[in-house]
Formats: sequence, C-alpha cells, structure tokens
Amino acid sequence: MPSGCVISPAQAEQHPHANVVTRAIGAEGADPTLDKVTDRAEPGDRFLLCSDGLNKALDDAAIARLIGARNPAQRLVDAALSVGARDNITAIVVEYAPQDDDQTLLRR
Repeated sequence: MPSGCVISPAQAEQHPHANVVTRAIGAEGADPTLDKVTDRAEPGDRFLLCSDGLNKALDDAAIARLIGARNPAQRLVDAALSVGARDNITAIVVEYAPQDDDQTLLRR
C-alpha cells in the first residue's frame, strides 16, 4: 500500500496483509520505532497489553467494560473465546497503584 494511504478499521481487518508483523522486538534488522505517549497515571488506572487475537474477537466497548471488572485479564480471554476467537489470545492488565510520594510518569 502506498505510504500515506489511510483505510478504515473495517478495511484493515479484511486487508490481505492484516496479519503481517511490521515491527517486532528482537527481530533481525534495525530496532523498531516505538509508539510512545507520556502522561500522568492516576491511581486505579489500568493498562492492557494484548495480542491482536483479543482485538479481533472483541470490540473496544467490550474491552473497556471488561478491563474494569475483577480479574480483567481472565475475563477478557474468556469473553474472546466465548465468541469463537480464531487467533491466539493474550491479555496482560496492569493497575497503577502508586506509593504515597510516587510522582512516576508512565511511558507507553
């Protein structure tokens, strides 16, 4: 696809190269460019690291609802499996619980 082209999320899902890995840590060649955002985390904020199998099985609204639940990683995986996910599913959820004097900035 020519650089600068923009397609919709639905088109991206059906694109013939949808599963091509474009960046990977530890792969041969140059270091990948990382997407980074710096922001201040609030106590109780949760962050999700997941495989594309989860995103393909559940929409953003379902993920947002389940990430706030008790035992969110397991609930996300179970929900993806219950709708017949066809790809591997991995979910890691981290909750920010700072110490009283912690002024940490998160980089994601």
